[in-house]
Amino acid sequence: MALPAERSAVFGVSAGGELALAIGLRHPDVYGAIFCASPGGGYKPPDAMPRPLPRAYLVAGTQEPFFLENARRWADALRDADADVVMTERAGSHGGAFWREEFPHGVGIRTVMVVRRKVEP
Repeated sequence: MALPAERSAVFGVSAGGELALAIGLRHPDVYGAIFCASPGGGYKPPDAMPRPLPRAYLVAGTQEPFFLENARRWADALRDADADVVMTERAGSHGGAFWREEFPHGVGIRTVMVVRRKVEP
């Protein structure tokens, strides 16, 4: 059973967050949203973004400067390409405790993004 893209998302943290970005951008017909926490590894946004773009939720902690800067770079590149992006910076460091606390926020934001998309033209 295949779900429509607007009902699916890809999620990852750290290097897996960058993998989620790569997969989500490569397969927007499969994934309607990307959850990316603390993207690391140095994967940079492409010069030309594919179309269509999935919605994106990025988060990084204020105590993980490399990952926070990378998340900001991705959020800026996606916004410049007219993607629907939420970028959150919260107190926290690189690790499971931060990501476990953040995951419900990302799910809530995705729900708002889906509802907003359905009511906006």
